[in-house]
Amino acid sequence: MSGLLTARRRRDERGLSVAELAIAMMIFSMIGVMAVTGLSSSTRSLGQVDDEVQGLQDLRVVSERLSRDLRQARGIDASSNSTQVTIWIDSDADYKQTSTETITWHLVGPYDDLYDVVREDGTGKKSIVGHTLVSAIAFFYDVTPPKTRVVTVDMTYDAMPGRYAKLRKSTFEIRLRNVQ
Repeated sequence: MSGLLTARRRRDERGLSVAELAIAMMIFSMIGVMAVTGLSSSTRSLGQVDDEVQGLQDLRVVSERLSRDLRQARGIDASSNSTQVTIWIDSDADYKQTSTETITWHLVGPYDDLYDVVREDGTGKKSIVGHTLVSAIAFFYDVTPPKTRVVTVDMTYDAMPGRYAKLRKSTFEIRLRNVQ
């Protein structure tokens, strides 16, 4: 019986064979590859969702603020063009346009192919409404029926250019209510 215990002890002291080690390493490698693949895929998905959310949030702020200004406007200034729009908001209701009652919307930049959307009032006060969001903006003022006094705004935006989401376009129309 002591011979049998000696044989078992020797067998246990040998350790693992090369084949057993190779199989264990292959199994752990496969588990590692699956974990890294899953992690990188979820990171990419999270980045894409974050890009979309940030872009839509900035776009919403710009469109809401611009829409509010356009709805209050009494008119569009003749200096307006496709890249900037200057509107007159008759804040004192005297039906006389003064320089302090004008608001200009335009782009400033580019910063990495994107622009800040800036709102500038007649006193020269500038406020950035959208940060490095828009890659292009176009304003179109239509005075022909049936869309009389409608401003169409086309914006191309991407919160993180070239990273996750593709460039998106947004178009909306605002009818000027207070124009005489």
